[in-house]
Amino acid sequence: MEPSKEAIAVRITRINRQITGKFTSGSNKLNKRIDRETLLDAITVLYDECNDDPIKKNDEFVRAFVDKYRSSLADLRRARVCHSDFELLQVIGRGHFGEVHMVREKETSDVYALKILRKEEARKRVANGAEDERDVLANANGPWIPKLQYAFQDSSNLYLVMELCNGGDLAGLIARRNHPLTERDAAFYIAEVAHALKTLHGMGYVHRDIKPQNILLDRCGHVKIGDFGSCARLSDGSATGVAAGTPDYVAPELLAAADCAHTVCLDHCRPHAHTAIVGSHGHTLCSVTF
Repeated sequence: MEPSKEAIAVRITRINRQITGKFTSGSNKLNKRIDRETLLDAITVLYDECNDDPIKKNDEFVRAFVDKYRSSLADLRRARVCHSDFELLQVIGRGHFGEVHMVREKETSDVYALKILRKEEARKRVANGAEDERDVLANANGPWIPKLQYAFQDSSNLYLVMELCNGGDLAGLIARRNHPLTERDAAFYIAEVAHALKTLHGMGYVHRDIKPQNILLDRCGHVKIGDFGSCARLSDGSATGVAAGTPDYVAPELLAAADCAHTVCLDHCRPHAHTAIVGSHGHTLCSVTF
């Protein structure tokens, strides 16, 4: 490797930004970055491997490393977030890959939504799906996407602790009313969904599974989009090349071809407008065009 010609201070600043920064200079597109949790995971794995008896027995430097950092690693494990920090209150969502619970942090009584993804099932998802979902929640700015509070894992599951949208979702709202929304109310929700998708697209992602169950409502009735397990990261102007989504709500373009870009993601709004006003899916009952 050739030596860098940059000043030391410049290089250190770039390293710090790689670890803690969210965005590239002059852009709001997400950077893949080595974050704090990734570094802590790497340190923990390294220590555990060095602490293996056959390795320690044959290398005095490994033994010295393990002895030196034993107490620090114990403190680190105790300090990291884990599932026992939370009390499960009730299941508020369930899918093929796991469940979403309303939870209470035991020490503060703060209430959150906790998404639990089974690792065995998560491996079958869209490539990088769990990582992309975490990155979107962690780096989103503005009111349209729930804020990620914590992300952690154990041997069986991945955990995402996020802002609780205690207004439910659009599907529940329509069901509680026992009749479709008025055109004015439907226009309000569809406009907010469009703003939310614009924010997501500005981050360089498409959602690919917009449906009433994933259109969440906060306590004031404003929209936040949720469930980014099917989202995909795009380069400028590119398409994913992979179809995804719930069949009843997939845009017609995706039924004809797998390529999915920003315009197709926005086209998901049409069946929701139809559902909100007419009470059925726009792709199966086309009496209203939105």
